[in-house]
Amino acid sequence: VEVTNTGKSDGEEVVQLYIRKPESRYARPLKELRGFSRIPVRRGQTRVVTMEIGPDELSIYDTETGKYLVEKGRYEIMAGPSSDDAGLITASLMVR
Repeated sequence: VEVTNTGKSDGEEVVQLYIRKPESRYARPLKELRGFSRIPVRRGQTRVVTMEIGPDELSIYDTETGKYLVEKGRYEIMAGPSSDDAGLITASLMVR
């Protein structure tokens, strides 16, 4: 995610990473916060923020088996300054 400070002073931004599994067999929140990064951004500066997504970020606890698992299928990966859909960059990830 690119973050640009268009203001007149130096500042900080918190980039948040959300995961959504639209067709899950489990009851899940609409968006699950799975990571964040607080970065300083100087006036006029653009910074690139990267975050890794692995099994821990995609997993859900199965109460029947007592284990965490990753469901197959499509996930939506969203990143931005808040959970508001208007400010999020969205990509899809397919788990086979």
